[in-house]
Amino acid sequence: MSNIAYGFRPESGWPGVLFQVFLQGFTVESWRRQKDLEWWLVFNNYAVPCSFHELPSHIPLPDIGLKRYVVQCIVPEIGIRSPCSVTLNINVAGGKSLGQGLFLGIFTFTENGSLLSYLS
Repeated sequence: MSNIAYGFRPESGWPGVLFQVFLQGFTVESWRRQKDLEWWLVFNNYAVPCSFHELPSHIPLPDIGLKRYVVQCIVPEIGIRSPCSVTLNINVAGGKSLGQGLFLGIFTFTENGSLLSYLS
C-alpha cells in the first residue's frame, strides 16, 4: 500500500458499492492546496473519477493526528470476478500529474448479496 493511504474499505464487494480510501500525510495537505485537482481511482486499468473530502475529527490517530482525508467513488463494472489492483491518480487541470499509479491494495469482486438476504 502507498504511504499516503491509511486504509480503504470495503476490501471486497460488487459493482455499485461505495469505495473509500483514507489518506494521510503532509503530501496530501500540499496536494489539496492546488486548484482544480482531479482524483481518480483505477481498478485494473479502469479509471473512475472520485470525490475528495476533508473530515473534521476530535480523536487523534497514529500517523494522521486529527486530519482526515477521504476519496470515494462507486465501484465500476469491469467484467471480471477476480481480485484486481486499485491505484490512485491525482492530476491538475492542464494534464500535469501529481501522483500516478499509487498502489492502494487489492479489491475482490463478489456477487451482489442483496438477493441472498431476502431469501434467508
